[in-house]
Amino acid sequence: MLLTGTMLAAGCVPLTRFNTLEQQNADCRQERETLKTENDKLAAENREINTSLDLARNDLRKATKEYTAAKAELEDL
Repeated sequence: MLLTGTMLAAGCVPLTRFNTLEQQNADCRQERETLKTENDKLAAENREINTSLDLARNDLRKATKEYTAAKAELEDL
């Protein structure tokens, strides 16, 4: 806060420009938090989808083995 007051007193940056930059900074922080929350949500959904995909692949492997075994058994008849 002291640094901000010193900068304003020294007149390095016009007050309107400083206020604009402060607002842009606040907006960027808010957008970052929103994007971070969305990213966390999407990452969780991605994990769930990958888990479902792994289960489906395992079911497919099992079904393929059962089919192959049944086909071989029928051919032996």
